[in-house]
Amino acid sequence: MRIKGLETLVRRTKLEIPRPDGGVVEVTVSPLPLGFRSDLVRDLPPPPVPMKVQGRNKDGPIMVEDTGNVEYRRELAYVDALQSTAMIYMATKDDPDIEWDTKPTDDRRQFYEGIYQELRAYGWTDAMFITLVQRIGEVSSLDEDSIARAKEAFLSETQTEK
Repeated sequence: MRIKGLETLVRRTKLEIPRPDGGVVEVTVSPLPLGFRSDLVRDLPPPPVPMKVQGRNKDGPIMVEDTGNVEYRRELAYVDALQSTAMIYMATKDDPDIEWDTKPTDDRRQFYEGIYQELRAYGWTDAMFITLVQRIGEVSSLDEDSIARAKEAFLSETQTEK
């Protein structure tokens, strides 16, 4: 596809992520591709919510979701971390300065677990990880302000088309 001779809309952005020692880590990111979110949910689905008995009636036990279940919450947090890791990998995979030891496989969960372990082994902190994920969201126009602007633009377009 070409639009006015332009072969791609992908732009790369150099980010500086603050380190705890006062230095920075420079990474070059690309916006996340169209369909990334649906691929992410397919590859790294959230765990099923466990059920618990809330009471009984004449038909038997009354079951409700147990969102406070410790194992469920632990797995949900881990899947969230792997989904964020997937964002980091996809956004940085074209950065010529980053080499990942973990190679892509058909088992996407295993692959992103490997990437997550590489980030940990390299010394990434929680703050650095969260900052990078937030900045990737901004570059990909996934932050709330960008989404609100896009929604307004879309709605104004549909109003003028009538």
